[in-house]
Amino acid sequence: MQTRLLYFIILLLLSNISLADDFSDRVKGKLEAAAKKRSFSKFKQPKKVLKDAFYEEGKVIVADQYRDSLRNLESYVIGLEQKIQSEGRYTDQIDPQALAELPVGIAKTIGNLTYSIMIDQIRIFPDYGEIDVYMTFKEPKNGKRLTFAARGIRISKEGGITGDARLELIGDFPINENGETQILIKGGQLGGTNGVVSPTYVLFDCNGYKQTSIEADLIFSKELALPEDPSTGNTVDRNLTTKINTSFTDWNNMIFSVDLPAFQLKKLPGFGFSVRNAVYDMSDTQNSPLAVFPSEYLTDITAIEQPELWRGLYNQEVSNRLPKEFKSKSVDDRVGLIGQRMIIDQYGFTGLLTAANLIPIDKGQIGKWSFSLDALSVGLLKGNLQSASVDGKIHLPITKKDSANYFVYHGLFRENGDYLFQISQTAKKLDFDVWKAKVTLKKNSFLQIKKQDSLFVTKAVLLGYMDINAPLKDDNQ
Repeated sequence: MQTRLLYFIILLLLSNISLADDFSDRVKGKLEAAAKKRSFSKFKQPKKVLKDAFYEEGKVIVADQYRDSLRNLESYVIGLEQKIQSEGRYTDQIDPQALAELPVGIAKTIGNLTYSIMIDQIRIFPDYGEIDVYMTFKEPKNGKRLTFAARGIRISKEGGITGDARLELIGDFPINENGETQILIKGGQLGGTNGVVSPTYVLFDCNGYKQTSIEADLIFSKELALPEDPSTGNTVDRNLTTKINTSFTDWNNMIFSVDLPAFQLKKLPGFGFSVRNAVYDMSDTQNSPLAVFPSEYLTDITAIEQPELWRGLYNQEVSNRLPKEFKSKSVDDRVGLIGQRMIIDQYGFTGLLTAANLIPIDKGQIGKWSFSLDALSVGLLKGNLQSASVDGKIHLPITKKDSANYFVYHGLFRENGDYLFQISQTAKKLDFDVWKAKVTLKKNSFLQIKKQDSLFVTKAVLLGYMDINAPLKDDNQ
């Protein structure tokens, strides 16, 4: 027997429940209005004042027990340079004639920077000699001095240096690349035969300066990004930091490779990033051939007609992880994807994440519902969120698992990690497993998805008519 129930109200409770039509209209209306009002392409925010306690730029940082000694040495070297300059005590190379009257210096200009090697003392032994050597120059960006020193550099009986000699950087030296990053070049403390032991040093020979090798920390502002614990998907409250090790001959032409540990952007919480072999550009004369900027990005740079002056971090591909609320039933790990063209510079973060068919409907779980993640698009331009959406399908457990019974959703997400979902029905009638029923929903039916404690909480309120096709059983059965 077929029974038709007029105006049958179906209440499907998967978390909470509501019966009021006016309530459902209000909720749906708010979601639609918010989605229309939200225009990511026009979304702008003023630049925030950094809360990070970055080191004072160009101020030499040393351990307390070495502070006075290193600063005294730095002051001495600066005075030594002034004396050599004022008295014209420069020579072309280190030889007995040059060492006959000290102090003496060898100046070499590379690019627009002059590297001045200075010798102030010599000690003679039966088979060899020793000289004390220093170097100082002004960092071009901030005008502060870096000072290098070495004591006891061996020379031959003929007065020349055998091979290359090494000058050590005195103290740590911070450089603010922009409001988002700081490079802390690691210098040395007192100790060892050369007076200073440092992971950052300069190589020189009889003809003067040859090259610089640096070890540094690349530190990112907390207002830009935070480190992520990949095992939990949670952020850690400290500065994102990575190591730099590179060598170069021209301080104004530094381009080097860098890896970044797992992190999340402040403006895109929940999305995990991992970066390998990114290019960090500190050059004023060229850009890496790998750096290809989006056309809309170059407007501010080309305005000064010198794009080679751009400084920052660039990577063609970035490994990403979806927020942990987008679960896949088949694996415990977060779903991964590949992002394109990541840029971090004075404007903030620029990047694009697009992907299709990330989670099939038989593998996805959102609350207690099956779901698919068919499309994702996230775009940031110069620190501003331009696009942020997800699209897919939802299957309610009470309906037959057939594409005709799926609901479709379109979700927008905000910089604070909240989501706005719009969900619509694909078919005029739904097939219910229970009672073999056909259901026609009213317009004020709705599905609701909310984020709560890094999880999605779901609710369905279905209002409409039901045709029941299940046969009636008699009392004896």
